[in-house]
This record gives sequence, structure tokens and C-alpha cells, in this order.
Amino acid sequence: MTKEVGSVAKRQLGIKISTAAYGVLEGRARDRGMSPTTFARWLLLDRLGYEGEVVFRGPRRKKVIKPLSTEYRAALSLLQELQLIKMRLDQISPPRKKRKQTPAIIVDPEEIAKTLHDAQALFRRVLASMSKADK
Repeated sequence: MTKEVGSVAKRQLGIKISTAAYGVLEGRARDRGMSPTTFARWLLLDRLGYEGEVVFRGPRRKKVIKPLSTEYRAALSLLQELQLIKMRLDQISPPRKKRKQTPAIIVDPEEIAKTLHDAQALFRRVLASMSKADK
């Protein structure tokens, strides 16, 4: 694969090495503040006696994963409950593909009552949390 950068062509080389060899490469790269790929490039060019100009980058920074906020967790919980209610409603009355098609499902009144109860409880929780946020 060739990528043109200005008037200089860069070529890509892929190699496979053992897990043990990669561990050694990774450790030595870390000691020099380089990524394993950059260190391998440096080693190869050094060993070949290449004297041209080469730009080496440091290792990429790892993303810091922050813990979820209380509000975000509450929103995820709400979303999960809404998905459960939607799934139950879909089971009770699946969408019809054709208008002339009659539902071929027997509706369980207990399932309808449970779904309605869960939806009402969820609605009350949302209203309560909204009133707390307003204060």
C-alpha cells in the first residue's frame, strides 16, 4: 500500500511475531517512550543503516474511562425499563404488516395489566425525579 505525502511515498510493511517477542519489543519500546510499531520501525531502519530523515511519534495516549454520573445511570435505567415495556407491548399486539390482516394472537389480560402497571410506575418515577430537579 502506498500513500503519497507531498512528493514522498510511504510504504506499509506487515509482520507477524510471537507473543514473547512482542512482549520484549513492547517493553523496550516503552523504555524509550515509543509505541511498539515506532520502535520496530526505528530498529529496522537502524539495522539497515538508513540515514535519511524519519519522524518518530511517541505512543498514543490511552483513553481515560470516567465513571458514569448518577444522572446518566438513571437515564440508562429508564431506557431499559422503556425497552422492556415496548417488548411486552409488541408481544401483546404485534404490528400488522397488512391492514386487512387480523391479529392472530390471544391477549392475556394479566400481561396487559402488568405492562400497564409497570408503565404507570415508571411514569410516576419520572415525574418525581423531574420535580426533584426543579427544586
